[in-house]
Amino acid sequence: MQIGKRDIEVDVESSDVFIKFDPIESIECKKDLLEMTANGIASLIISERYKALREKEIKTRTFMKRNLNEIQNLISSLIEILPKARKEKMPAEEKAMKEFEEAKGKVEKSEARAASKKPVKEVKQKEARRVPRTKEEMLEQELLDIKRKLGGLA
Repeated sequence: MQIGKRDIEVDVESSDVFIKFDPIESIECKKDLLEMTANGIASLIISERYKALREKEIKTRTFMKRNLNEIQNLISSLIEILPKARKEKMPAEEKAMKEFEEAKGKVEKSEARAASKKPVKEVKQKEARRVPRTKEEMLEQELLDIKRKLGGLA
């Protein structure tokens, strides 16, 4: 009997089926079988390595957890034994800086209120004099300068 390009033989006594392959096709089948076997072996090796690493990780974690608990107990006992530190008053420099920042914020708020009452031209001049901090502000500053120069040429 023949199906497609293959010849199929059936042994009636043992009911075995034999399929005849072309030499090229049989080589490809053997090659595929060997590749699958190699991939299976590689998977087993990877699986065994993973199991070993996982076991090592678990041992390391339990060891570290035990040590961290001991360290935590030592630190808590030291905290109980050592005298409590007094809170220091804020140094004069820090206090002065804090007051300066608060005053600066109040001045900026009052300037913003005053700027809203000023004509638009004065507000634009003030923005033009402001020092840019970010790249975007620098680009906006350049754009304002160019517009001012174009306005002066017209």
